[in-house]
Amino acid sequence: MGSSTLRRSLVVFGAFIIMFTLGSNFTFGNMMVYLVSYMRKRSEVPDVTYGDFIRVAALFGVTQGFIMCLSGFIVQFTGHKPCILIGALIFMSHTFMSLYSIDGSLWQVSFTYGFIPSLGQNLAYLSTITLAMKCFPDKRATISGIVTAGLGIGGFFFNELQTLYLNPSNLLPNELAKKGGSYDSLSSTNILFKENYFDQSEVLDRVPGILKILGIVYGILLSLGVFLMWDSFPCFTPQDGSYYTDYDCEEKELLDRTEDSSVNQFKRNLYFIINQVEFRSLWLTRFFIILINNTFISFYKAFGQTFIKNDLLISTTGSIGGIANFLGRFVFGLLMDKTSYKNIMIVSTTVLTFLLASFYYTKDSGSLAYGIGLCSILFSLPSVFSTQPPIAQERYIFYYNIYLLSHIFF
Repeated sequence: MGSSTLRRSLVVFGAFIIMFTLGSNFTFGNMMVYLVSYMRKRSEVPDVTYGDFIRVAALFGVTQGFIMCLSGFIVQFTGHKPCILIGALIFMSHTFMSLYSIDGSLWQVSFTYGFIPSLGQNLAYLSTITLAMKCFPDKRATISGIVTAGLGIGGFFFNELQTLYLNPSNLLPNELAKKGGSYDSLSSTNILFKENYFDQSEVLDRVPGILKILGIVYGILLSLGVFLMWDSFPCFTPQDGSYYTDYDCEEKELLDRTEDSSVNQFKRNLYFIINQVEFRSLWLTRFFIILINNTFISFYKAFGQTFIKNDLLISTTGSIGGIANFLGRFVFGLLMDKTSYKNIMIVSTTVLTFLLASFYYTKDSGSLAYGIGLCSILFSLPSVFSTQPPIAQERYIFYYNIYLLSHIFF
């Protein structure tokens, strides 16, 4: 392997590590159970429910839309690397801030656990993918799949870390414990509650601790990822099909655009993007998939607790789902280099529709059906995340694709 290839591979690996860390977002449904249980006993809102806590996820989603839209323009003035660094610093701070907000109101938690991580994640997201794809322009979709696969495998790691630390004894949620003391002592008719919460001190006392641990782990991983991406690397430019090796091509792009970085440029780019039929199609596709994705990862555990008598089993199932999500992103990225975006989306969304429609009925079939359904859905969901970034780079020159991506993700 030549030095040029090695350097570019390290950039992709750094991007993967960053995405791996940002993948902790996929553990929202797992952490929600413990955070809500903690707040019901030790915060200013003892009557908070899972339904109330979804405001946190909603604020995350709204912030994601606006920041994604703006990030394409922010990058034109800051460059990719500063954008990644700022996003990483903001993201790693949210768990430390949540140490204080979980004792307060729901809106405080919404700000620190919804707005702040979304702000950081989405400032870093597009630039991380873009720089990685530019390292191997002939394999854009494969690289996109590899990098975004980090989100899925990150969900697996952090899901296990959270559950093993918070509930190592596999204790019952409080309503279940009052009826028998252990999962095995309960009949299935005793556990069909709409919402179950923990009230054991052994679990609740550990909630601040896991936030500290997560913050430290985020800091270590993001520092490594940013370090690997920060070094200059050979970069492909579509104008002449060559690699720049003497300096960072990002700096060249910024220098080339300095004279035209104005309000008029902003208007021209915006007008160009919103008048593209491809943009509207990509935007609608991503909008509906994101809506499904955010809702599903928020409530899969709360749903499983209504009929599965093992908290650790539910969390482990979610972790395996993270591996399925990882594989899905990687597989769809590979397929994108072999077939077309249209074919992939037709097949994946058709299958996803069937899986989502049937998932509710897994409660009548037990934990195995629940696990298979969960993993199948998480495998199918990321098709849009692996295929849209390379489509933007393939169809538009770099000058526009960062704008296009930011507005699609909006």
